[in-house]
Amino acid sequence: MTSPEWLVFDLGGVLMNFIGVQGLSEFAGWSEADTSKKLVESSVLRAFETGQLTPAEFSERFVRELGLDVTPAEMLHRWANWEAGPMPGALEYVESLQANWRLACLSNTSITHWERLCGIHGIDTLFERRFTSFEIGLHKPDPKIFAHVADALGVAPGAITYFDDRHDIVSSANRYGFHAYQVCSPREVAAVVQTLEPTPLTAG
Repeated sequence: MTSPEWLVFDLGGVLMNFIGVQGLSEFAGWSEADTSKKLVESSVLRAFETGQLTPAEFSERFVRELGLDVTPAEMLHRWANWEAGPMPGALEYVESLQANWRLACLSNTSITHWERLCGIHGIDTLFERRFTSFEIGLHKPDPKIFAHVADALGVAPGAITYFDDRHDIVSSANRYGFHAYQVCSPREVAAVVQTLEPTPLTAG
């Protein structure tokens, strides 16, 4: 039985609903597969989610990069509202883990979505440590982001169990040394957690 020191969670697609792929697909008339590919490959989105662009700069360049028939202001409004809140029972489940586990989150996200996640849903209160791509300037699946997390938590990579919905990110995390699992809901997280043995909590 694995006994990790930290449980680390991706947010969108694991605990929170992000409907950007569906929303952009419907708006632009692309398939969801094509839309997902465009988002993963977007240099503008990566720059935004690593803190290199302001929201206004992002929306202007994103519209131009993808050739979207929308104003930058409307694009930014749509983007913000594609963060669609927690999956059923997600926040309560994470809160229930606090008694036995040290918890952190690791998310590719922008200041726009992070402010909503904290201001509306209080996501920051659920985790002892919070790692966001726009603050640390690194982006999953770059292995440097996993090194940053392990160093910041002060543990070996193997002491971290990590949950993410993207296969490429899970593969990169596992190659770095995390025990990473591809999951798409709190229920799937719970199925993994019940196989783990908590490390006794200590202050620090």
